[in-house]
Amino acid sequence: MRFSSEQSKPELSNGGGVEANQSPGQCQSLQGQRRKLTEVAPEESPQMSNDRTIDISDRLPVQNSTHLDWSDEKHSPLGNGNCSGGIAYFGYCYKFVSEKKTWIEAELHCRDLAVGGHLASLHWMEQMNILAEMVHKSQHRYPETWIGLSDIHKEGTFLWSDGSASDFMFWAKGEPNDHSSREECVHAFLSNSLPWNDESCNVKFSFLCSYKLPCPCSP
Repeated sequence: MRFSSEQSKPELSNGGGVEANQSPGQCQSLQGQRRKLTEVAPEESPQMSNDRTIDISDRLPVQNSTHLDWSDEKHSPLGNGNCSGGIAYFGYCYKFVSEKKTWIEAELHCRDLAVGGHLASLHWMEQMNILAEMVHKSQHRYPETWIGLSDIHKEGTFLWSDGSASDFMFWAKGEPNDHSSREECVHAFLSNSLPWNDESCNVKFSFLCSYKLPCPCSP
């Protein structure tokens, strides 16, 4: 099942291939932009409680925003490296984890998966379709799947756990509805289809992780 949207991936000079060979100058330019990033405080892993109800907002801060538009960086084809068991797309590795976890457990799993790992953030429709196809190929359906979006810090303000811009949403009809004032985390694939739904963060779902692949011309 594929959906179309006006928001699609940006055009690339090489015709859109994600495995483009970049010149050292291009890599140095991107690395120069990275040096301008605002320093982000080291992440602290929260102590998990035996109580399934946990205060996520105090224990799992969203990454700080930076001077570089993360969405622009995710649209870059730069990046290669180990993405075993997942797919490499525009400089990031995306992996589907079928094991069911709460939202915070899933986020911590993604952070342990690789440096800079988080629950996946989604920024345009083609990316959504490609990741949906990866999940469907593995599961032969669209199981409810945690992504990195939540409003745990401020009700009604949905932010990605990796700090990237909230520039794309794909809600199911009538969502988000914060049913019983307890739904603060977001999953994709509501009712075996692509749109998103807000749900209690303590529900256990499969999940999507992503992490940045190294620049191919890095020393």
